[in-house]
This record gives sequence, C-alpha cells and structure tokens, in this order.
Amino acid sequence: AHLKMKVVSGVVSIITGLVTCLALSYFVLFLNNWQPSPSLPSIDHKPQAIASLLLVPSSPTANNILLMLLFTLPHTLITFESVKRLLINYLLCSEKKYYLLFYSFWASVSLLFLYTFWSPSTSEVWSIRLNWAALAVHALQGIFLILYLYSLLSTEILGNFGLVWFVKSTLGLSKIKKEKGGKENKLVISGIYGVVRHPLMTCTIAMMWLTPTMTIGHLFLAALFTLYIVLAVRFSEEPKLIKEYGIAYTNYQRKVPCQLIPGIY
Repeated sequence: AHLKMKVVSGVVSIITGLVTCLALSYFVLFLNNWQPSPSLPSIDHKPQAIASLLLVPSSPTANNILLMLLFTLPHTLITFESVKRLLINYLLCSEKKYYLLFYSFWASVSLLFLYTFWSPSTSEVWSIRLNWAALAVHALQGIFLILYLYSLLSTEILGNFGLVWFVKSTLGLSKIKKEKGGKENKLVISGIYGVVRHPLMTCTIAMMWLTPTMTIGHLFLAALFTLYIVLAVRFSEEPKLIKEYGIAYTNYQRKVPCQLIPGIY
C-alpha cells in the first residue's frame, strides 16, 4: 500500500509538472502571438471557435480585470499561512509537498483559463517596424528567458515536481535530509540571486514588457501583472522568507538591497 501511494503521488507530481510546464511555456507564446496553430489563443488573437468564451461579454476591460482577479486572489490566498495549514492538515494528507503540487497546479490551470477567456484589444501603443530592432527585442526576451530558467535551476523548486520528486521520495532522500537537520529549501544568495532577491519575478516582468508591438491589451496585462508582482513580493513573499530563514534572510536583504531592479528597486 505504501509503494502504491508513492506511485500515485509520483504520477500526480508528473502530471502537475507537465501542466505547469505547459502553462509557463505557453505564456511566452501567448505574449508574442506565436500560437502554434490559428485555433489557439494569444494576447491579440482569439480564435473564432472560442470567441464567445468571455466572462463579461459586454465589456472586454471588465472581462480581463475579472480574469486577473480570478488568478491573483486565489493565488495569493493559498499562500496565507492559515490557509496553507488548513490545506496541509485537512485536505492534503499532512504533507507539505502535496501543498506545493496543489499550489502549482492551481496557478497553472488559472493561467490556462486566462489564455482561453482573454479578450484582445489590438490598438497599438507602439510598434517597431525595423526588422533588426524587432529581432533585438526578441533577443533580449530570449536572454531573460534563459536567466529565468537559470534562476529556477539555481533553487530546489524543481525538486518538488515530476520524476525528480518521485525519485527523491522513493529513495527517501528528503527524509534523510530532514533527519540530518537540513532545510527542505536552501536559501540561495549566489549567482543571479546576488544581483536581485527575486530574479524569477524580474525576468517575468521583463519578458512581459519587451515586445516589438505593444497593444492596449498587452499593456493592460503587463501593467496588472507588474503591479501584482510588486505588491506580492513586498507584502507577502518577503515577510514569509524572513519568517522561514530569519536572520539569514535579513542579512541577505542588507547584502542585496534590490528586490526586482538592480540598483533601483
């Protein structure tokens, strides 16, 4: 029965990892109107087959604000310590790893929901017509995408998903680490984390704003996401990290004073 539970947990973890990868990968395609098929939505294109899928058909702006609220409010609520304890103790078998899977799955499904129900607004704010300049912008996007992946790989976040988590759990590596007094997630302060404290969020913001053609809809999404990230980091993420790592994190704050923008903020 114990082995069966591990196998089921491994399968759930792999499915969650795949859904998360799909949602995050499609985010880049969605922002750049690089849909693999005309039948798939993007920031400025809604296929005819799903054109009627709107939460507020009478108002594209209200529709998109509601979509953002449906993503950000539950996304934030789930991170509250009281909600987290409730989920872990009563719904997720008293295991923190299942909470992480639930959190990632919910966030990913919310993003996929946003892609599907988004209402495009295609009036242009700016448009770079020169091919070499547009290529340079996409190159910068690529650099920030690489930095995003590097930031992700520098932490132990990926250890909670897919085959990595399944192997660790099956072999008992997480348990051994705990018995030796180790932390589930080590505080990383080197590499890109020595430049800003939240490089994943920095790269996300940069990729949203770096576009050769900025439409009203794209600007709206980028502005709302940026505002949410800034507020979430300041009032939710930072206090949680201080609580988890204590003086080690306050020392890190002094060493790396900028949260998101090197030398500025």
